[in-house]
Amino acid sequence: MSLSSETPFAKSDFCWVAGLPAGRNQFVSFERRFVRSDDGPIVIHLFADTRFRLFVNEQFVAYGPGRFVTQHPEYDTYALGPFLNPGENRVRVEVNYYGCSSYQTMPDGQPGFIAAGGNDTIDFSTPSGWLATIHEAWDADAPYFSFAQNPSEICDTAKLESELAKSAVLPIVTLTSDRTPWAKPTPRTAPYPDYALTLPAWIMAAGPAVDRLRWGMQLRHSMGAQRKEYVSIVTWIHSPKEQTVSLDIFWTEGNLNGEPISIAYPGRLGNHGESSVNLREGWNFLGVNYEILLNQWSFMLGLPFGCGATLHGRPDLGCTEAFAVSEPLSERVTPTCPASPDSYVLPAGWKLIESDLLALTPARLTAWETPKVEEVVRDKPFKLLHGVSTRLADTAIWSFDFQDEYYGQPVIEVEAPAGSILDVAYDDWSRADGCVNLYNSNPFTEAVDRFILKGGRQRIVVLNPRGGIYLELVLRAPEGSKPVLLTVHDVAIRRRTVFNSVEGAFTCGDPVLDWSWRTGVRTLQASSDEAYSDCPWRERGSYIADCLVNLHLNRLLTADLSVAKRTFLNFGLAQFPEGLLSGCAPAWLRGASEDFTLFWVLGVHDIWAHTGDVEFAARQWPVLQRVFASTSWKVGSDGLWDAAGLFMDWGMTEADRVGKGNAALNVLRVGALRDAAELAGVLGHHSDQDRFASEAGQVAAALNRHLWNEEEGRFNASIGSTTSAVHANVLAARFGIGQTERILAYLEPLLLENFKAGISGAGNRSYCELFFFFFVLPALAENDRAELAEKLIQEHYGFIRNLGHPTLPETFNHADHGSGSCCHSWSGAPALYATEYVLGLRLLAPGNPDAFRLSPVHAGRDHAEGTLPHRLGSIHVKWERRGDRIVAMAIAPEGVTLIPGPGVDIHRS
Repeated sequence: MSLSSETPFAKSDFCWVAGLPAGRNQFVSFERRFVRSDDGPIVIHLFADTRFRLFVNEQFVAYGPGRFVTQHPEYDTYALGPFLNPGENRVRVEVNYYGCSSYQTMPDGQPGFIAAGGNDTIDFSTPSGWLATIHEAWDADAPYFSFAQNPSEICDTAKLESELAKSAVLPIVTLTSDRTPWAKPTPRTAPYPDYALTLPAWIMAAGPAVDRLRWGMQLRHSMGAQRKEYVSIVTWIHSPKEQTVSLDIFWTEGNLNGEPISIAYPGRLGNHGESSVNLREGWNFLGVNYEILLNQWSFMLGLPFGCGATLHGRPDLGCTEAFAVSEPLSERVTPTCPASPDSYVLPAGWKLIESDLLALTPARLTAWETPKVEEVVRDKPFKLLHGVSTRLADTAIWSFDFQDEYYGQPVIEVEAPAGSILDVAYDDWSRADGCVNLYNSNPFTEAVDRFILKGGRQRIVVLNPRGGIYLELVLRAPEGSKPVLLTVHDVAIRRRTVFNSVEGAFTCGDPVLDWSWRTGVRTLQASSDEAYSDCPWRERGSYIADCLVNLHLNRLLTADLSVAKRTFLNFGLAQFPEGLLSGCAPAWLRGASEDFTLFWVLGVHDIWAHTGDVEFAARQWPVLQRVFASTSWKVGSDGLWDAAGLFMDWGMTEADRVGKGNAALNVLRVGALRDAAELAGVLGHHSDQDRFASEAGQVAAALNRHLWNEEEGRFNASIGSTTSAVHANVLAARFGIGQTERILAYLEPLLLENFKAGISGAGNRSYCELFFFFFVLPALAENDRAELAEKLIQEHYGFIRNLGHPTLPETFNHADHGSGSCCHSWSGAPALYATEYVLGLRLLAPGNPDAFRLSPVHAGRDHAEGTLPHRLGSIHVKWERRGDRIVAMAIAPEGVTLIPGPGVDIHRS
C-alpha cells in the first residue's frame, strides 16, 4: 500500500516479513545497512505496530511509537547524525507486535512496519534495502505483566546475542490491503522523552535468599472465558522421618493424609499461604483442588530446606514427576486420600507433570523469595552499592528504593555465569524485609521481567517502560549448580516521562497546601509520556476520568497542552459505532462507559477553554455529535437517562451507580450539554447550540421534577432511591443545578465526615474519594465555602502527606490499608484549587486564554505567591492581605490581561 506524496512516506509501503503470519508477542528486527559518504544530516521516520526500539550501530536511539488508535497512527522522526560512523552503518528497528490484550493498544492491530527518510544518497523507504531477522530469544507465551499490560519480557540473552551477531537475511514484503488497517501516518503531536538516567536513592536489602525446597508448575486456561476452570492435583510427599513442618502453598483447598489443611494467608509474601502440617515417616498424600484464574496460572508448594522431603506424582521414589494433575474440571473436586500408598492408582485422564520452577510466571517465584536475615545488608545509600554488589550464593536479592515514582526502561548491569537467571521486579510497595511487595495491591499484577544471562558481565535494558517506587533484582545461579559469585554492578531507569521541568509554582506558607501543589504536579510528571496514564506501575492506561484532571494539572506545569490534545483525540478516535466511548483508550478494554463519555465532553470543552484552539474543537465535533445521538442511552419516559452501572468514583456505592433516572448521570449530562452548546456556538453550529442548550434545560427541569427531595433539600440518587447520593449532589452544586445553597447545607455535614467514612469503609454510605475532589473543591470555593474546602484538603491530604508517599495515591482508603497505586494524578485537585482559588488566577472567559481574573477566595490566608505558565510567557503573582484589601504584585507578558476581582488591587511590574 503506497502512500500519497504529501508525506515523507510517498515511496514507502507498510511491510512485514514474507510468509510470517501474525502471532502473539512477536519480535522482528528490520535492518538497513548503508555507507555514509558525508557528514550531512540524516533523519529517519518510523512507525510500527505495536512498539519499536531504534538502534544505530547497536546504540539505543529511541522507543516508540506513541500509543495510537489503529486507523490513526503517528510516526516518530529521529536525527541519526550523532550515532553514525564514517563509512559502514547499521540501522536496526526492533519491532514487538503484541498480538494480545493491553490497555495501550487496540484489538484490531496487525503486525506492520514502515520507514522513510534518509538524505540525497540514502533512502530509508520500505521495503527497498531492508531485511529482517525473526527473533526467538523472547518467549512469545510469556504471561501478562498485569491485567492491563502486555506480556512480561522473558528473554534469553545468549540467544539474542547470537541472533544479532548475524546479518539480517529475510526479505520483507509490502502488505496487502487486508493486512493494512492503518491510515497514512501523521507526524507525532506529543513531546519526545529525553531518556535521562534516574538512579535509586537507597539499597533496602542485599544478600542471599533463604533456602527453601520448592516445587511448581504452570497451567493454562483452556475453557471459555465465561466459565471457571479447576484442576485436582495430587502429590505424594516422602518424608525421611515423622516431623512437623511449615508448608508454603498457593491458593487452594485440600487435605493431607485425609485431614483438611488449615491454610493461613498472613500477607507476609505475595499470593502465599502457610500451613503447619504433620508429616508421617514415609509417604504422605496431599490432594488439593485449584482454580485457574488467568490464561497462565502458577501452582507452587514449598517446604523447609533441611526437612529432606521429596515430592512425587505417585508413591514411587523413582517417579521424577512431582504432580499428578486431572483434566480441566467445571467444579472443585478435592482428591480423596487412598487407604494406603499401595492402593493408589493414577485416575484415568490424569497426567504426571514434572516440577519446573523456571516455567512458572516469574513473579510467582520472586514473590516467595526472602533474604537471609543473618546475612542481608539493609539500608545503605545507593552510592555504596560496590560494597554489597557481590554475593556467593545460589540465589541472591538486591532491593532498591528510588524514593520517588520512576517511569521508564530499566538499565541494569550484572555479572553471573552463563545460564543464570535475572528477575527484575517493580512495585509501589515494599515489604518489612526490604523486598518488593509483589501482589500486595493486586493479585493479578505479575510485575516481573526475566532474563536468562549469557554469562560474564552484561548490560540488560528492559524493553517495556516500567513504573514504581521500588525495584528488586533476584539473581539465580544456573539450575543444579553450587553457589557462585553473583554481582550487580549498576541499576538505573532510562526515563520515558516528557514533563521533566516545572514552569509553574505555588506557595502560601501552609505546609499541606504547598505540599499538595508540589506533589500533585510531581504525580502528573511521573505519569505522562506521549499520553496521560492512570499510573506508571500497574496499568499505564489512559482513562478519561484521570485525564480530565490531568489536562488541568498540565496547565500548572507548562502551557503546552499537546499531550492533552493527543490523549483526548485518541479517546474520540476509539469511539464505538453506536456513539459512546470506552473509558480507556487505546485499549483492548472495549466496554462503553456512560459517565466517562460525558467526562470526555467536559475535557474537550476545557482544552478549548484554556487554549482557544477552535481547530481542535472542530475535529472533535463529529465525535461529540455522535455521543448525544447515540441510541445506547437508556431514556426513560421522564426524559432522564437510566444507569446500568456507572463508575463515577471509588467512593460511590453500588446502589448509586444504577437506577431509573440516575441523578449523577443526568446532572453530568446537563454539564456536558451546556459545554456542547458552548462549543457549537464557537464553531458556528447555531441550531445545535440551541438544541443542546434546550436539552440541558429540559433535563435540569426533569431532575427537579422527579428527583428533588424537598424535605432534605437535595437530589435523590435515582427514582425511588433513599441513599445519601453524595456524588450526585456534589455534581449538582458544581454545575449549579437545583437549589445550590440547600444542597450545600445538606452536603456539609456529610463532607465533614467524609474522611472518617472513607477510612472506615462505612457500609452503604457514599463518600468522595480523591478523584472526586476535582468537583468538590470548586463547588465549595465558588459558593463561599472556601474554609470547608481547605478543611477537607488539610484532613485528607495532610493524612496522605504523613504517610510519606512521594506522589499522590489512587485513593486514601487504599493508602490507609497499605495497598493500591501510589501514583495517581487524578488525585491532584488541591493543586488546581491552590492556583485558581488561593492564588486566585482564573480564566475570565472560556476560549480566551489571554485574559484572567485575579480573585483569591477568602479562607483566612494572608498571602500567596505563584506562577502560571502561558504561551506568551509565564504569569507571576504575589499578593498579601492588608486589612480588607488584597494587594497584588503581578508580572504578566504583553498580550495578557489581568482583571482584579472584588477587593483586589493589582500593581503590575
